[in-house]
Amino acid sequence: MNDKKLKISLVMATYNGEKYIKKQLESIRKQTQPIDEVIISDDNSNDTTMKIVKNYILNYNLHNWYVYSNDENIGYKKNFYRAIKKATGDIIFLADQDDEWYDFKVKTMVKKMIMNPQIMALNSSLQLIDEKSNQIKIRLDKNYYNSNFLYLEHTPMEVEVFGIDYIGLHNISPGCTMAFRKEIASLFLELYDYKLPHDWFINMIASATNGCFYLNEKLMGYRQHGNNTIGANTSVISGILTKTRSERIYDYMSRNNSLIEIAEQRNILFSDELRQVITLNNLMVKFYKNPNLIKLFKLRFNPLYYQLAKRKVRLWEFVTSLKLDEIIVRWIKRKEKNENCSSNSYIQQT
Repeated sequence: MNDKKLKISLVMATYNGEKYIKKQLESIRKQTQPIDEVIISDDNSNDTTMKIVKNYILNYNLHNWYVYSNDENIGYKKNFYRAIKKATGDIIFLADQDDEWYDFKVKTMVKKMIMNPQIMALNSSLQLIDEKSNQIKIRLDKNYYNSNFLYLEHTPMEVEVFGIDYIGLHNISPGCTMAFRKEIASLFLELYDYKLPHDWFINMIASATNGCFYLNEKLMGYRQHGNNTIGANTSVISGILTKTRSERIYDYMSRNNSLIEIAEQRNILFSDELRQVITLNNLMVKFYKNPNLIKLFKLRFNPLYYQLAKRKVRLWEFVTSLKLDEIIVRWIKRKEKNENCSSNSYIQQT
């Protein structure tokens, strides 16, 4: 098989992305390997996103770029699902609306997938950038790589493979770094239940047959701004301070449900490693249902726990074991609500 015989699709989900989307469109159009099909699905934006996209397509006569708009806002998971469903390529790339791709991203990843047919989903490394496209340097946590997205106990090789036991604990890179084969897309469309993030679920499917890979090469700028701080250290803090216990219980239950469903559908054996992951997720559910110090100590005797939780998260779970977490979360949400009310009041006055 060679790259000339492969049809390449790209799907992008948009919502109120007028500020940065033109730069992203430029970076996609300028790829050194042409993309055969670009599908843009807008989630009922109320800004000028669609106007910018449509004008861009007209200006450059991009006859193979297609735009769809939802009649109502359905959320990013369902929006990406709809976009992937429309893709017809042999390899499908995912894109966000506010990043900047290096011009060799598609060519590099397609070449890797052609050279290694075992690769069913390929995730690249990324470079954090700010609102002005300047590079952001952050301190990496111990055993973390790829802007703190990737946990490994060794320095990553050029290409790393990840099994379902690993992906059951953590994802490895944002979906915008990802490309996957149409076989994975078909399974995704059949199995996805909108509980886990779509990219994590796709990696789970690929990992079930050891087809989930990471390419240790930065191929894009991943923008950090007010609505997107996933890769930065501050996101860990904001995440742990705003999620309620019930939300965490739902997260861990969703992980296990997805793991079991995919394992059964793919007819893979439940290895000791996979059972350990499922057991740990169940322990996390029990902890958050009724947190206490005894349950926390049991968690800390589980070696996988230290892979699952960063130091800041472990500290927060100590706070949770003392039952102080909900008081803090309520205070933060009340503060945010008051700040939003003050902001809206100011806007109305002006």
